[in-house]
Amino acid sequence: YNSQDNFFNLKLGELYNLWSDYNKKEPVEAEYFLSKAIEASPGRFTGYYLLSQSKLLRQNNDEAIRIAQKAVAMNPLFSISYWHLFKAYFVANRDEEAIKTMKAALLLGYQLNNLKDIEELVSRYYEKDEYKMIINLLQQAINLKPDDAQYYGRLAMAYATIDDKENARKYIYRVLELDSSYQAEVDLFLEK
Repeated sequence: YNSQDNFFNLKLGELYNLWSDYNKKEPVEAEYFLSKAIEASPGRFTGYYLLSQSKLLRQNNDEAIRIAQKAVAMNPLFSISYWHLFKAYFVANRDEEAIKTMKAALLLGYQLNNLKDIEELVSRYYEKDEYKMIINLLQQAINLKPDDAQYYGRLAMAYATIDDKENARKYIYRVLELDSSYQAEVDLFLEK
């Protein structure tokens, strides 16, 4: 009825992305409909995010980055645009740019809401010795799961690594408040 409708082009493009990921086929149809959505409403960010994701599925990382950069340029104060650009850099293994972009997203207030994503990022940043990023990510994990003693323990270790003893002690004591069975590990941590 309306081939220029942004919403339905976006949704059809998103479905084709999901379908191509499921059946391991190239998302050519997804890119067609997402491009139509952007053409219909060039000021809406969602089309750029989904098109960037589609390019990542096809391992066209440079194009995905270019599209995500365009979304950031459209509104440099919108944290979710930085998150999508971060994902493109992250998939492309461009860690320096990924870290810088993630910091911008977090600085602008982006909140991670998926523990699996946080765990993946923490692992990646341990490899890079980016402890300030690890601390920020673990604090977001605690916001999502505030009664998990292990997150507090990992946060204490991260603070200890950057020689912030005050915060290291604060978070290691929180471990004991949540689960006294960690007494031996906490004693060893405090001794070191």
